[in-house]
Amino acid sequence: MQTVAETPTFSRQADKLFSDKERRELIEYLRVIYFYGGEGVPLYALLAYAKSDKTDLSPRERRAAAALVRTIKSQGRETR
Repeated sequence: MQTVAETPTFSRQADKLFSDKERRELIEYLRVIYFYGGEGVPLYALLAYAKSDKTDLSPRERRAAAALVRTIKSQGRETR
């Protein structure tokens, strides 16, 4: 089983979008923006949004997600 680590941004967004039950189901069948770094690394839930709000990420949101991934990767290298 893969561990799922929620970023603070994801947690804030998920709090607004999902009930506790829906959140658990979501994590079990992930349909959000996430980063998978490989075996032995948690699956990081980065962002969540309702499809009724938008169909894609804005350029700003894409840059923010990329920055989160860079931070996660750099922290992973520091712990090795």
